[in-house]
Amino acid sequence: MLKRILLLCVVFIMLVPFVFAEGSAEKEQAASAEYPAKPIKLIVPYGAGGGTDTQARLLVRKLEELLPVPVVVVNMGGGASAIGSREVLEADPDGYTILMNIVNIWTNEILGNTDFGPFDFVPIAEAGTYYLCEATGAKSKWNNFGELAKALKDKPQSVRIATNIGAITHFTSLGVQQSAGGEYNMVHIGDGSQRIASVLGNNVDTTIMGTNEVAKYQQSGEMRTLAVYAPERVKGMEDIPTAKEQGIDFVQPVSYWFFAPPGTSADIVEYLADTLEKVMQDPAIRSKMEEMIMVPSYKRGDVLRQAIQAEGDKLQKLGEIYNLGK
Repeated sequence: MLKRILLLCVVFIMLVPFVFAEGSAEKEQAASAEYPAKPIKLIVPYGAGGGTDTQARLLVRKLEELLPVPVVVVNMGGGASAIGSREVLEADPDGYTILMNIVNIWTNEILGNTDFGPFDFVPIAEAGTYYLCEATGAKSKWNNFGELAKALKDKPQSVRIATNIGAITHFTSLGVQQSAGGEYNMVHIGDGSQRIASVLGNNVDTTIMGTNEVAKYQQSGEMRTLAVYAPERVKGMEDIPTAKEQGIDFVQPVSYWFFAPPGTSADIVEYLADTLEKVMQDPAIRSKMEEMIMVPSYKRGDVLRQAIQAEGDKLQKLGEIYNLGK
């Protein structure tokens, strides 16, 4: 009898870990099944109608087909994305408030405009990329980017460029002139629409803008694209050479990065990354992005973190060279 009791005790002790493990697994599965249970807010830290907002709304349409809840885009501009980003930084880490931002999340930190950077959040995924390019008016005196780069070096400050001081266009101008061994005459104009108007009105010589912004002006003949800051020619603008082809070894992508508040569980981050991956695999989404002269890129996990860090390292170096920052 005593032996039977001892044997039952041993069996019970051996089974306890499996019982609790199974219960824990069921609990995690139930928690996963419960998310999402209410609308998700996607904070876009820029005004409505801009490039980031346009991309967010394109992706959200497909996201809502895949998720059981609505996704609400909330535009919260100001501070070159600082205001909206802080809103997410301080939000509850429950997966119901997420951020979509671009490389300006780095420039703000480097300049000392914010006390946080991309890794103060939890990176979820990259969903789409475009490249910056150099654009002039249709009647520009430069036929190619090599001529403009020569002017930067031979006659510093002679090339007036419309820029947005503190944003990625500003940092790109610095990277280009550093590579060319020359200097622009930088004129702070503001956002993309203002810079475009400045070039079209012949108030400046050139500007830096996205391939997704310049394409229609290139096609209409109103602007001339001298170079694309991409590692290779971009689909949809194959006739435009890269800056590297013309002697300036500088590349500047602008990728759309999704972030969650610090402390967000790995399960929620993986769920959102999985869903965004499905969005980016959709042929209609990929086709639309290519139509907009964008690359339907997707990254997650360590690959994403490495890409974000590489951008930060490059921009931090430029900040040090030109004595920018805190």
